[in-house]
Amino acid sequence: MFNKVLIKGQVLGQVTEYYYQKEYQARGAPHYHCLIWIANAPVVGQSRAEDVIRFIDERITCHIPNKDTCPELNEVVTRYQLHKCSNYCRKRESLVKTYLLQSATLAFLAQFLKALC
Repeated sequence: MFNKVLIKGQVLGQVTEYYYQKEYQARGAPHYHCLIWIANAPVVGQSRAEDVIRFIDERITCHIPNKDTCPELNEVVTRYQLHKCSNYCRKRESLVKTYLLQSATLAFLAQFLKALC
């Protein structure tokens, strides 16, 4: 699915490089962690922040279906697709943020996080 939709389907643009890891949640649902390089995409730290934000906003979206017009879909999304923090999340939150901000190999993410915070 990853290759069919993101790489061949080019829903985000022409993918020049990518890395992904497929994982399974406790209930067996697959999900992906990925880094994707897209041709002619603005670069964080080199391009204007407005260009980076516009590029992301044009490609990455999400919404909760309207409760009045799509009640069944709204129910499914709000029940199963919304993250609810657990003790596990809270325990690891500071470790993840610290690692990203200190890691030389993830300097571009650290730069992005610092700009947001």
